[in-house]
Amino acid sequence: MKKLSSCAIALIAVLTMSLGIAGCGNGGGGAADGGDASEVFNLMWAHPFPAMHHVNRLQIEPLVERLYERSGGRLNITVEPGGTLTTTTTAIDDVSAGTIDITWVVVGNTPGRFPLLDALELPGLFDTSVEATRTLWGMHDEDERFRNEFGDYIMIAMYTADIGEVWTTSPVRSPSDMQGMNLRSPSPMAELALRQFGSGVVGMGMPDVYDSIERGVIDGLATAPSAINTYSLYEVVNYGTIGMNLYAGAQLMAISQRAWNLLPADLQQIIREETGYNFSVGVAAQYDRLGSEARDGIVGIEFQVLTPAEQAVFVEMAYPLIEQYLNELDGLGYDGQAFFDMMMRHRDAIR
Repeated sequence: MKKLSSCAIALIAVLTMSLGIAGCGNGGGGAADGGDASEVFNLMWAHPFPAMHHVNRLQIEPLVERLYERSGGRLNITVEPGGTLTTTTTAIDDVSAGTIDITWVVVGNTPGRFPLLDALELPGLFDTSVEATRTLWGMHDEDERFRNEFGDYIMIAMYTADIGEVWTTSPVRSPSDMQGMNLRSPSPMAELALRQFGSGVVGMGMPDVYDSIERGVIDGLATAPSAINTYSLYEVVNYGTIGMNLYAGAQLMAISQRAWNLLPADLQQIIREETGYNFSVGVAAQYDRLGSEARDGIVGIEFQVLTPAEQAVFVEMAYPLIEQYLNELDGLGYDGQAFFDMMMRHRDAIR
C-alpha cells in the first residue's frame, strides 16, 4: 500500500466532498449510464509548479477553459499551482491514490518510479522536444510494458521539455572544463552524466538555484534553455553550452482513476480529444520555441556552441552510462537492448 503524503491525507475529505457532490449522486454512473446530462463535475488540478510557469499559463489554463466550454460547463476544473496541495515528489503518488484529481509531474523528481521513461535522459540522444515527444508516443503505442508504467491513473499527456544543456559561471566546451565544478542536477540520470563528465553535483530545487549561484555555492546547473528565462538565471550564469544535448526531461499530466471513473463517457471522450498525442506535441513545440527564443534573446550569456568533434567527445564519454542503464533494465526483467533499439528506431523514423 502506498503511503500518502501529509498534504494528501489532509485534503482527502475535501476533495472527496468536491467530487462527491458534483459527480456521485447516481452512485458513480454518468450520463452514459443514465445519469443527469446537466450534472457538473468539479475537479481540482493541483501541481507543484509556479502559477506563472509557461506550461501553467499557456497550456493548462487554456486546456481547462476548452474543457469547460466543450462540456457546456459540466467539466469545472480548478487549477491550484504552487505546491499548496501537492509537491514535486508526492504528486504522482497523490494522483495515484486519488487524493488529488489531476496533476502535472516532472519525471526526474520521482527517482525509480519510471525506469523506462528514464531512457529519455540518457545524454546525446535527442535534438528537440518534439523529436523526443514523438518518440515517446511511438514507444507508448507499440510497447505494452511501456504503457504499464502508467497503470495507477489515466495518463492524459506525455512530453519532454526542451533539451537540457549546461549553464555555468565559466565556459564549458569539453569534459575537462567541468573538472572541479559543482552543478545542480535535475534528475538522477543527469547526475550520472554530469559526474561522468567530471563535475560534482549538488541537489536542490530550482527556486534555490539563483541564490546558490549568486553566493558561489554552485557553479551553474543543467537545465533546459527555456528555464533560464523562467527563473531569471541569465542574471547569475555567464555561459551556456549548446550541443551537449544532456537530457530530455520527460513530464506527465494525469487524472486519478477515481476521478476518471466518476465522469460519464461523453466527458471522458472530450478529455481524450483535447489531450493525448496532439496536445503533448503542442506542449513540446512550445518548449522548443521558448528554448530557441532563450538561446536567441538572452542578454549577458555567452554561448559555447559545440562543434561536431566537441559533441563527439561527450557522446563517447557517455557510452558507459547507456550500457549501465541497459543492464539495470535487464535486472528489472526487461530486455534492455531491445527496448533501447525500439526507442532509437522510433527516433530515427522521425529524423
